[in-house]
Amino acid sequence: MPNKTLPPLPVLLNDLPTPQIVIEENDDFCRRYGRTGLSKKDSLDEGKLQYYFGGLFVVATGSRKYGYRILAAGKPGNPEFDAHAREMINQQPEGLVVLTPGRWDEPEGEEPVASPPS
Repeated sequence: MPNKTLPPLPVLLNDLPTPQIVIEENDDFCRRYGRTGLSKKDSLDEGKLQYYFGGLFVVATGSRKYGYRILAAGKPGNPEFDAHAREMINQQPEGLVVLTPGRWDEPEGEEPVASPPS
């Protein structure tokens, strides 16, 4: 089960360690559905997003092809997250994406704890 505390932000998704459980489940998934190469890497990146940020709104720059730089993550309606997200949108409106990764093997009611922006 993932760590409940998010990594310090901002962070490049590619710089986060890939947990062994994500690697194993991704290998099984890709073998089952015949994914290889970039398709397999996309699947692994999605697994990392779910593991670290599942159930949250994630504000990032970049793309699936070139990798994401995660700038903020949190629940909409949380005043701190909303203020930080609004500030980023005002400072850098172009090139921002909002990702909403599904949760990674977490029981209902378990919420990740957002790291404060640095």
